[in-house]
Amino acid sequence: MTESDHVKEFLSGTRRELISINKLEKLADIPAGTLKFFLNGKRGLPDHHLQNIVRFLLLVGYQPATNDHQFI
Repeated sequence: MTESDHVKEFLSGTRRELISINKLEKLADIPAGTLKFFLNGKRGLPDHHLQNIVRFLLLVGYQPATNDHQFI
């Protein structure tokens, strides 16, 4: 499973209702709609955006799919 697939899985179901996608985009400094389109399967998620998103998801209990320390 790729890191982006892992993020998509993490943000599914109840977590998607609890975590504001718009606020996460703002905090991660990514363009509005980028994460929403990714989660809805309309486009991919560039690595540089993925790294920014993961940094904030770590604050709410996210565990990266890999032991690669690029997200810490």
